[in-house]
Amino acid sequence: MKFLKKHPLFFSFIIFSISLFVVLFFLKVSENNKNQELIKSIEDESEQILNIKESINALSYVEKDVVSSGDDLKELISRQKNIEAYFNAILQSESNFYQNPKHKSSTSVNAKITRLFSQLTNLCENNHIKLGNEINPTTLGSAIEQQKSFGFGFTKYDGFWPSFSDNEVLLLGVQADIIKLIFENLAGSTEANSTVRIMEVRRESVGPVDERNVGENILKINQAGPSLMRECDGLNSLVIQLQIKCKTNVMRKFINNCKPPLLINCINVSTPSSSNTINAPTILDPFAPPDLSTTISPDHVPIVSVVDCVAVVTFEYVTSVDYGLFDMFSKIDGDADFRKHCEAFLEATGNDHIITRINNEKALR
Repeated sequence: MKFLKKHPLFFSFIIFSISLFVVLFFLKVSENNKNQELIKSIEDESEQILNIKESINALSYVEKDVVSSGDDLKELISRQKNIEAYFNAILQSESNFYQNPKHKSSTSVNAKITRLFSQLTNLCENNHIKLGNEINPTTLGSAIEQQKSFGFGFTKYDGFWPSFSDNEVLLLGVQADIIKLIFENLAGSTEANSTVRIMEVRRESVGPVDERNVGENILKINQAGPSLMRECDGLNSLVIQLQIKCKTNVMRKFINNCKPPLLINCINVSTPSSSNTINAPTILDPFAPPDLSTTISPDHVPIVSVVDCVAVVTFEYVTSVDYGLFDMFSKIDGDADFRKHCEAFLEATGNDHIITRINNEKALR
């Protein structure tokens, strides 16, 4: 104690030094902990930055895909325009009988078909076209009666008119216009020195009432031909079949006179001598080399010769085309950027009315 009393400064210095050491030690430990936390934080941030860089590198294809998707959109727009241009050329909306029906009411269609009998009969008489199957030339009265009573596909509706649905009435009116067009094309193909004979006109039924009444004029679809254009989704048509006897040059001219939307789906041709086997027509190869040892017979003649022929011609009249764009794009929801691409596609292809229709239906939900 005496020593402490004699040297107070010394002991004060020792105590101060010890206290300073303790404080500095505590500060060192505290700062060391903070440094460790800071180092760990830096390491974590560095790892995150590395992960982000790896993600960016992994998504480097996105920019290319965006450019590629833009090119794909342009290609799709171009293809859709080409498809629509092709089918619009076939459909001919402005002159299409289904797109612009002349008669819609049951009374007006009934009157149209009634007038059709006399109109087409007179047209045929004035253009060397005989109607019905050939009969004995000695029975002149029967031939004249057959000419006047020919039904042009509507035999049962000469003086008889059932109660049809609105859709059946519309389609019957369209069929009448199509058959009239076919006969007008044929009348423009005939020649004064050769007679054409229409042996039969068949049409497909347009509904249940028509199917019960169409009778012998009915055309079963499986009899129409090997395939129909309307087998393509979204394409609708009406099928008419004509059995005709004429010269081959008249047939060629007749075929050339038929323009879209009246398409020729199938032609089965035979010579009159084999007309009883129309379902198995003679097939000639125009590209085969000439066989000089073969004598040309009446049933085997050059394709360019003018000869008599019996043909079953199947017509397909395109009535409407639906590209399915509304059904496709009305189901799109969610991603805004994708919707913008879809709308850009519809606008560029001239189908912006579909956008309006989709928006209107969404507003009503």
